[in-house]
Amino acid sequence: MVSADTFWQNLPTIFKKTVIEHLDYKSRCCLRKCSKSDRELEEQCPVSLEKIILKLGFNKTARMMFEECDSELDVFYPASDVIQDFCQIFRNPRSKCSILEINGFARGSDPLTTDIIQELAENLLLSHRVKIEKLKFWVNVFHAEENFVNIIKSMDPKHLKSIILCHVISKNGIELLAATEHWARLKKIGFGEIEDPDFDSFTHLEKIRFAVKTINPQDVWKLVQSFVKFQNFLTANRPNGSYFDISITHDANVPSILKYFQERNIELKNEPIRSGDLPKYIHTQRFKFTKVAVDEGNTVEKVILILKMNNWSVYGFICKADRYS
Repeated sequence: MVSADTFWQNLPTIFKKTVIEHLDYKSRCCLRKCSKSDRELEEQCPVSLEKIILKLGFNKTARMMFEECDSELDVFYPASDVIQDFCQIFRNPRSKCSILEINGFARGSDPLTTDIIQELAENLLLSHRVKIEKLKFWVNVFHAEENFVNIIKSMDPKHLKSIILCHVISKNGIELLAATEHWARLKKIGFGEIEDPDFDSFTHLEKIRFAVKTINPQDVWKLVQSFVKFQNFLTANRPNGSYFDISITHDANVPSILKYFQERNIELKNEPIRSGDLPKYIHTQRFKFTKVAVDEGNTVEKVILILKMNNWSVYGFICKADRYS
């Protein structure tokens, strides 16, 4: 009777590679330990993961988790070892991951958190850029902005589409981020508070969410212009569902925004889209325009930007015109 090990070793290499590519990552790690030839074969096969979570712990420890059938045991290991294991996933340049979540929400004030992020960035920058589509950076306080930007720089700009974070980011931090080649390719951001943002930096994005202390009428107008095709403003053909969601910690001064709109020949008309909006929003303005639909025929469709405003929020989204007729 042929042993399982002999049976596996005698299989064609191309077949074994196909099997390896369909294994979950933990099974691949077990296979790597079987023999030198198995390890070398596994390293030739790209890894494709839906989600990786790097959870930061106390005393410079961390834990790597996968969305796929992960253990419930909350066991942490030296961060350096976890970083090496993480980098191993992307040793093959074709390996990719849809979502990377760096989770250290309660560890933001720990100086060791900065050390972990710096070590992670340094290790990733040593090799090829990693293919990650969405970065979620859940650290409640993080001031080492160059280290954070280096994490971004370690990623393939052709694949990174979304950055979500929760900490306050300074004007300098945004400038560092906007200077990367990744920024212009991004589709979505979800940030915490941004100090004194330059709204021109965000007008290429399809989905925008962050908080500011104050917002002036000119910046609201820039957002509207970037989403709507006015006669003198040609913008990107954003898909339906695109939005900007700006939270304001101080008074947004909606009357001054409306006055600014009037000065630009916008006919003001408060048209709430549902009855519950009446007490919640001071003004709901609809901007109707046309855009090329995303289909084979490149047909033109009628759409609207619905802009809702109150003293703590400026929210706009694009949808089909007949949805709220």
